[in-house]
Amino acid sequence: MTPLSRRTALGLLAATAVAPTARAEPLFLNGLGHAIGGYDPVAYFELEEATRGTLDHELLTEEGTWLFSRIEYLELIEANPVKYTPQIG
Repeated sequence: MTPLSRRTALGLLAATAVAPTARAEPLFLNGLGHAIGGYDPVAYFELEEATRGTLDHELLTEEGTWLFSRIEYLELIEANPVKYTPQIG
């Protein structure tokens, strides 16, 4: 796993503070603790299809680990977690 840059670490803190606490329903975790079964939540909006994330682009939260297919998608959710966090329920 690659060490986090200061920018990424600060982004993780910001995303963790906003996105996970707004959820009313429990978050689906697979057996490895990956949120929404390891799928990329931003790719669904950007590509309009379900896309598996990779361990190269992960966001750790209290609820689990979010995986992303591209670093750009990780950066998008860090910048606007309310827009890209799935609304379950």
